Amino acid sequence: MTELAGWGRYPKHESELVAARSASGARSVLAANQGVVARGMGRAYGDAAIGHRVTLDMRGLDRMKSFDPATGRVVVEAGVPLSAILHAFAPRGFFPPVVPGTKFVTVGGMIAADVHGKNHHR
Repeated sequence: MTELAGWGRYPKHESELVAARSASGARSVLAANQGVVARGMGRAYGDAAIGHRVTLDMRGLDRMKSFDPATGRVVVEAGVPLSAILHAFAPRGFFPPVVPGTKFVTVGGMIAADVHGKNHHR
């Protein structure tokens, strides 16, 4: 068991932390357990992603799959940190249209927590 908390370090809970290294590995963990909660970098202020029994660490799914320079669209796995996207693409003139107040979050965590700027819905 691993003690987990969000960025604010409260509340803290113990959970079995299982690392996903592939989409098929994540599916296997989900199939074998009930109530699994996926977790990225754990930067939530209060309601951190912590499973009561099993927490699936998504940081291993950290690959950038494709990038189209004509559209600026990048396809990434859930565990890719925003900092990696900024590091790879900002020097080339690309910047996400919506960003949170920190770059130390994963794309999956940003989506799950509805992290956004003012223009996140179309």
